[in-house]
Amino acid sequence: MIKNMKTRCSLCKKIKPATLEYFKRDKAKNNGLSSWCRECTRARDRIYSRKYREENPEWKKDNNRKNTGLVKRLVAEYCEKYPERVKALSIFHRALYSGKIKRGECEICGSEKVDGHHQDYSKPLEVVWLCHRHHKQLHAGIVKVGELSAPKAEK
Repeated sequence: MIKNMKTRCSLCKKIKPATLEYFKRDKAKNNGLSSWCRECTRARDRIYSRKYREENPEWKKDNNRKNTGLVKRLVAEYCEKYPERVKALSIFHRALYSGKIKRGECEICGSEKVDGHHQDYSKPLEVVWLCHRHHKQLHAGIVKVGELSAPKAEK
């Protein structure tokens, strides 16, 4: 895909850059992108979803009934596979809700809506406070753990 290429959405007829920011991936197409832009796709999905829920009012209950056993099994497998994580999280949550630990600010951006990230599960009360965005980035390898212990830059 060439960076300067533009393409026209076949639904709204607007010309947009031919990138994954504006179009979803579709391997069946020559340029590898869907013929509908993301905005049009989102609008179509919203309409279909609303219509489906109106026609099938029991869909959520049926879906929940089908997946109850699956969720229980997956949680049990996780607890069996990572017992140290489960134990650390249990101790951490108890301390958080009892008031022994207070939530801090995100170590990177200073946001007050944060998650606690364990760098070492053997120390369940030692966490690094990160907003959801930076916590995801840490697990994706975009942000490194060593960078978190460095002091924050003055504003």
